[in-house]
Amino acid sequence: MHRLWAGALVLAGACAAVQSADDRLREQLVGKWAEAHHLNNAHLEQSIDLSRDGSLRIERALHDATGTTRTSLQGRWRIENGDFVIHDASGPCSKQCRARVVSVTDWEWVMEEAPNAHEFRAWRYPK
Repeated sequence: MHRLWAGALVLAGACAAVQSADDRLREQLVGKWAEAHHLNNAHLEQSIDLSRDGSLRIERALHDATGTTRTSLQGRWRIENGDFVIHDASGPCSKQCRARVVSVTDWEWVMEEAPNAHEFRAWRYPK
């Protein structure tokens, strides 16, 4: 009987140590990222700081013919079933925004908002 319990405890401990795919993505994404893209007549640059506690801060610079406009957003982030989900009380995602994480490496983060939709690419700031 003791062997059965000992085996069950070892198995339970091994299962608890295995990270879920969402946990691995979350760990990979913690840090500071940069993203830039062209709009119709403007250029948007942003830094995205994802904290381990689930908070996020986005600093943006929009460059257009009238000059540069700087804004910042704060909110919360999480990974849910392979999706990057943010809740930003101060911006366009006042409820929540969601995008599918395609890949994350040590230096690049790729997402898409919907299958075959616009692709989001960000690069990690040097550590």
